[in-house]
Amino acid sequence: MNSYYVINITWALTGALCGLAGVVFAMDSGSFDATSTDIFLILILAAVFLGGPGQPYGAMLGALVIGLATEVSAVFIPADYKYVIAFVALLVMLGVRPTGLLGERT
Repeated sequence: MNSYYVINITWALTGALCGLAGVVFAMDSGSFDATSTDIFLILILAAVFLGGPGQPYGAMLGALVIGLATEVSAVFIPADYKYVIAFVALLVMLGVRPTGLLGERT
């Protein structure tokens, strides 16, 4: 199998999944505009910096931790404020260990 074939299939599959995610998001929220996904930017940045910039497995670990923390915190605080937990985790991680959980210490 040619490597260009695998690369092209990967790009096509990624594009299709991103398109599907956009359609599901628009169906769930009822509308879709330029500022619909601003809250997700905080969650993504928190996950990346929690795991360590440049560390793919760290980003996956960070996304798991942030996802669980925001959803579990909704039990104890009002659900409207659950995304504050991600922002607090981002600030704490940047203050305590800026290289992230899996990042190299300098």
